Amino acid sequence: MIIALDGPSGAGKSTVGKELAQIMGINYLDTGAMYRAVAYLKMKRKIRDDDEEKLVHALENATFEFKFENLKTTVILDGLDISAELRDPAISQEASRLSALSPVRRIMVTMQRHICAQGDFVVEGRDIGSVVFPDTPYKFYLDASVQERVQRRHQQLEKQGVQSDLDYITREIEIRDHRDTHRYDSPLRRMDDAMYLDSTDLSLPEVVSILVNAVETKMKKNSII
Repeated sequence: MIIALDGPSGAGKSTVGKELAQIMGINYLDTGAMYRAVAYLKMKRKIRDDDEEKLVHALENATFEFKFENLKTTVILDGLDISAELRDPAISQEASRLSALSPVRRIMVTMQRHICAQGDFVVEGRDIGSVVFPDTPYKFYLDASVQERVQRRHQQLEKQGVQSDLDYITREIEIRDHRDTHRYDSPLRRMDDAMYLDSTDLSLPEVVSILVNAVETKMKKNSII
């Protein structure tokens, strides 16, 4: 079973995805962590922004390992656990830019399919239902207003002890929205067969409950249970 959870930055996909995976008793894959790992590799190897060929070569020759325990995605690069380093805001920004590169996306999509062939997963990202797993019947598009997403990001940073500016976060989210929806390769888009859910005025338990009910309804319809 693959449950695809797509949507813009700050819509709550990670939090909702983890809760959903826990209730369904399956794994959770944060594809954002995979792209942040690419950014980490680029920065660690000091690869120039315009040297796409060198970046692709580095990716093809690096050894990535992903472990899934307690709804946490642990990222191991060439034998080193880099999970903590991936929380750096600079890496997140670089990951957003690199995710628009077609060669990078092709490598990541292949990797994501290989990982999910090993079990049942809730997978969240931007192109999960449209490109990575277009045949899964469990597709969801989680959205929220820009204002709500800004507030959620602000609160998240505060909990991490990181000072943040609302205007800066707003600009950051608007830039990422434009980049995600206008990139040439695998842009963020809602599929016709994906259930749309605006979480702006919903609590986490409410969102999770709606998704669990939707999944179970689809499972019955597809005679899985």
